[in-house]
Amino acid sequence: KGRNAYERTRTAPPETAQPTEAPFDIDYWIGYAQTVATEKGLVLEPSAVDCWDNPISANPNCIYLERDITARLNRYAGDGDITDVWIWYECVGENRYLIYIGYA
Repeated sequence: KGRNAYERTRTAPPETAQPTEAPFDIDYWIGYAQTVATEKGLVLEPSAVDCWDNPISANPNCIYLERDITARLNRYAGDGDITDVWIWYECVGENRYLIYIGYA
């Protein structure tokens, strides 16, 4: 009783901010995959889009994305019939993507 506005705001509980998801840089991961592919001797070829395996899920919670991309490209580089790849993505929600690696 009798408290001024300063005292009322000083004792009010702090507002809780809603947690926000960190932005996810899909372009970084596409660039990473392209670099790994060329380092393994694969050729980046835009026409290599007719064949691909299951896409790789990519979002801020994917802790093994580097491993998954590298493993897929290791497999393609080790297959004597695969020489060309093309890497692209599809957005399937906010900060949620599917990375495709086509091969020929």
